[in-house]
Amino acid sequence: MRDNSNTFIYVVAGIIVLHFLVGFIWLMIKLSKKKEDKED
Repeated sequence: MRDNSNTFIYVVAGIIVLHFLVGFIWLMIKLSKKKEDKED
């Protein structure tokens, strides 16, 4: 059970890291798009 729990922690940590990376990249794309087109 402890090995399973350890794997679960690694999976959750990986999802959190991926979430931060995707959010950061999305934010950069949104900011760069706003700089290009200031009509919105």
